[in-house]
Amino acid sequence: MTNRLTCSRCLRPQTHCLCAYIGCIPNQTHVLVLQHPEEHKHPLNTARLAVLGLQNAELLIGESFPDLVSRLTSSPA
Repeated sequence: MTNRLTCSRCLRPQTHCLCAYIGCIPNQTHVLVLQHPEEHKHPLNTARLAVLGLQNAELLIGESFPDLVSRLTSSPA
């Protein structure tokens, strides 16, 4: 099996890179997307695409987020 080259930004195969089609919405509210590690490996990876399309967004991958409350209640940087 050969490894396909992937885009480092959208993580799709380079032949199917979506970066040219992803705009950037200048949202004022910080969006925090929590993603399960198994979903991170999913071919569509829509959570990553959503974060790429928002100016003020962050993607956290994991099963447990012990500092989530402090992140949600802290002042934005």
